Amino acid sequence: MTDQNSQARAIAALLDSAAETIRSLCDTIEAANLPATPHHDATIESLGLGGRATRSLRYMGIETVGQLIRHSADRLLQEQNLGETTLNEIRTKLYDLGLRLRCD
Repeated sequence: MTDQNSQARAIAALLDSAAETIRSLCDTIEAANLPATPHHDATIESLGLGGRATRSLRYMGIETVGQLIRHSADRLLQEQNLGETTLNEIRTKLYDLGLRLRCD
């Protein structure tokens, strides 16, 4: 049983390391390929999001669309009061502008 637990811990550590590497690579790629658009300086209010989404983003310190698209869906979901429904609302509004969240 000890060998199995040891193996499970080693696999979990390896998976965590791989996930961190993927996140880091995604950050690097996104930073290098992030085109500037007129929407980047637009306020999040200009997206026409509901109150919950706007308040949650403001609480996170996100003021502009450019700041918003630098965040991943996973990062947004870590925020209290921002769930899948709100995330989908944000994604839809960004999609309408031809934009997306990081790593989407």
